[in-house]
Amino acid sequence: MNEKRSQFRDELRIIPGIAIGIAIACFFGMVILFACLPKGPHDLPPFPGWLILGILAGLALGAWVLLIGYINADAARRGMGRVLWTFLAILVPNCLGILAYFLLRKPKTFPCPGCGLQLSPDFRFCHRCGFSLAPVCAHCGHGISHEYVCCPYCGKPVAATAT
Repeated sequence: MNEKRSQFRDELRIIPGIAIGIAIACFFGMVILFACLPKGPHDLPPFPGWLILGILAGLALGAWVLLIGYINADAARRGMGRVLWTFLAILVPNCLGILAYFLLRKPKTFPCPGCGLQLSPDFRFCHRCGFSLAPVCAHCGHGISHEYVCCPYCGKPVAATAT
């Protein structure tokens, strides 16, 4: 559970500071707007009702701004079109652009242990240096680690036969 919590915190840390500032400003702006609206004698709820509505509207708008900021930073991290996905998330109504981003986003890339090039998780070899990301035993075909001296499945030496 502790690992998931720190992973969630790491994801929250990629939200740009400008997005956090805009979200805070939107929250307080909505609260002030709803608190300062003219109150009619019969049709509108009393002041505490307007304050609660302002807080809820501010939370919703602030959360939307934070999601837009997250999408902007996450799209760049995943090698996707940062500006395109940000505009789609903003302009497609009913938060469908945000939903589309989370459904269609690419997996996170990782650096090649051999040369540092950013690679997709489904790659088996680095296309720059040829490093084997998922080596297998040449004798039995089971997956092995780069650190193995001999295959734990068939016992054959790995150093000369790993591909």
